[in-house]
Amino acid sequence: MKIGFIGVGNMGGALLEGFIAHGALQAGDAGAVSRGDAGRRRAEKAGAALFADGGALAGFADMAILAVKPQDARAALDEARDALRGKALLSIVAGLGREAIAARLDARETRVLIALPNAPALVGEGVVGFARGTTFTVEEAAAAEKLFGAVATVEWVDEKLMGALSALSGSGPAFAAIFAESLADGGVACGLPRALASRLAARTLIGTGALLSRTGVHPGALKDAVSSPGGTTIEGVAALEEGAFRGAVMDAVRRAADKFTRLL
Repeated sequence: MKIGFIGVGNMGGALLEGFIAHGALQAGDAGAVSRGDAGRRRAEKAGAALFADGGALAGFADMAILAVKPQDARAALDEARDALRGKALLSIVAGLGREAIAARLDARETRVLIALPNAPALVGEGVVGFARGTTFTVEEAAAAEKLFGAVATVEWVDEKLMGALSALSGSGPAFAAIFAESLADGGVACGLPRALASRLAARTLIGTGALLSRTGVHPGALKDAVSSPGGTTIEGVAALEEGAFRGAVMDAVRRAADKFTRLL
């Protein structure tokens, strides 16, 4: 199956490179169109064929991946509209739902899947949400799962929950990065060198995530296991509770989800 990237920015470029690097896509089956020189260089370096515009790319591809900035999505869809007839279109554009895509394309002839990958896909450790109710064929859905499964864990959710998924796994890396920075700042305040504190904070988050994911242990159970009676950890947990840490994180996810909904 030939895959065409409409846009080769940070996420589109990372997916293109990741699919090829992990063997989910052969370079000869990849094509790309990019308005920027950096994107074109990135696509060429990955071995993808370059096309002059979205229409030419869509003519080449069996499945097109829309990976442009939200403000450029409608123009990109207009450009590729005719060539996308009879093809599969997978959109990773945040805030662009199926209704908006259908308004630009012939929904009866272009099959659509909405997907939302997150930043850790850049290093092959991402999460991607696929919206149920896709008009992809069974074979196309399986091909999409294989591609994205090379760089991320694939989760199918109802489209109405894509905002919640985006807020948790899409915005979550920013929230986690703030926590990592805060952990490092705490270490520096206790006398650790900045570089060491930053490494320790990052590895602590990586290790904790791996532990939760691989064992299936409930986060609360892990917290309890680490918190000895009258010990150092429970003292720190008390400080987080005093600072309304849980509520602040929950509010961050809710507000991000609400903003996503208003973008549709």
